[in-house]
Amino acid sequence: MTGFSLPFQLPAIENSELEFKKYLNFLISLEQRKTRAAVSVARPWDITLNVTTHCQLSCPYCETGNGSLNRSSGLLTPERFNFHMNPLYNTAFLLRMFGTGESLLNKQFPKMIEHTKGKEIFSLLSTNLSLKLSDRQIDELLQCGLGIMAISIDGASSQTYSQYRRGGDYHLVIANMQRLIARKKELGLSHPIIEWRFLVFEHNKHEIDTARLLAKKYGCDQITFHLGSAPASNADVILAQNADLHPVTSGPVFMDAVKNKTSILLDAIRMMSDQQRKIPPGVPRPLRYSKCDWLYFGTTLFPSGGVSPCCVSNHEENDFGSMDPETGTAFIKVWNNAPYREARNFFSPQTRTKKETVICARCPMAASMDSQFIIPLRAVLRNAPGWALKILACDPDRFFTNTDYYTLRPEMHGLNACRTTINKTWDEIIRKLTNRKSFHTRPKQEAFQHYLELLRDGDATDAASIATLQKGMDRADEIASRVIAVEAPDPEFTLISA
Repeated sequence: MTGFSLPFQLPAIENSELEFKKYLNFLISLEQRKTRAAVSVARPWDITLNVTTHCQLSCPYCETGNGSLNRSSGLLTPERFNFHMNPLYNTAFLLRMFGTGESLLNKQFPKMIEHTKGKEIFSLLSTNLSLKLSDRQIDELLQCGLGIMAISIDGASSQTYSQYRRGGDYHLVIANMQRLIARKKELGLSHPIIEWRFLVFEHNKHEIDTARLLAKKYGCDQITFHLGSAPASNADVILAQNADLHPVTSGPVFMDAVKNKTSILLDAIRMMSDQQRKIPPGVPRPLRYSKCDWLYFGTTLFPSGGVSPCCVSNHEENDFGSMDPETGTAFIKVWNNAPYREARNFFSPQTRTKKETVICARCPMAASMDSQFIIPLRAVLRNAPGWALKILACDPDRFFTNTDYYTLRPEMHGLNACRTTINKTWDEIIRKLTNRKSFHTRPKQEAFQHYLELLRDGDATDAASIATLQKGMDRADEIASRVIAVEAPDPEFTLISA
């Protein structure tokens, strides 16, 4: 996945109504992940959407490239895109438009991104860019509203590049990238951020420094290095040993973002001393593989309508369900169905079973369960508005796991600093929020009621799930009644002291 720069480059939500909906959903998703709820009232906010399952290259560790992917082929249409995304527009922060194929082989790709305009969803594309592009296509890609375009170039020479990107044309990719950079400058655009994405293997690690120099020469916004991986059946691609990737991400646009990004939480982090950043005493080291954030934060969707629980399990037989506009089976009808509830129960200490029918029990990347959402979590938290931070800072244990105290150290320390500055108890904060004169007149109440109606469209197919869903909705009501609201500056209630 691309996105190492996200904590500094994800834009804050500007529309107040969308900010409220997205962050309310985010708060509920954190709490439900903490309690291992079987039915998730919150909807996923980090979406992976495959617009095609085709690719013109034969990269050896890619299931599409090496021919091991067991999934029907297809191209997503703009109409199906809207059907897939309609239940998620108001909750999604991130949309990753790549996965099991080369997205730009779908000529309708720019039109789909255009559908997200006004929805405050940051979209990311990872592309091999080894295909002919007309001037019109270049303009469409640059003007459709894409957030980041990561271009996969695993080498600083044609000979090195072709060892992994089999079937790709290095010179065509470089030429396309240069055209995009030049045209973006002509149009005076800030986005998409154009990133050189370099998978590091043993055969190309000697070209890391050369790639950095070339990225600067070509005018790339940034360059990011990832350690490559390969299945045992492709031992000819040797994994990198002792490769120095520091800095992982660099480039003028990234450095400007690091320097200029401001937010309440990020400012709190910057103000803390090294001593303050230590893990709070009494926090036990977390157990590994005790949870999977995918089941609450993300999902993976396919052109044919398949819904996979994650981006790790891409074979069709592992899907948790399928969307179908003809039958009206939208995403929300799959999100809390039996396979999803069984998977969430697998991680609950009260209900955990060893059933091999749960794909999570035989996850091919179990070691990454606790790490796949570190970057998006960090990014969303660093953009959190004051009212959401007040809730989180008052009682972090209500929303975060022990693992978070290790994987999100800066953010947890920042929240701890916020809590110290607030110097209020949970009950005092709730009383302060609900006693505000503007509480009963804010238009957010109407927006919240509409949002609850959307949430209540969730699937409830039996008495037990109906009861669980209702309990979750009551909890959502309780949280929302506490947070509707706090936009105006309040001198008594500032998070960070001057």
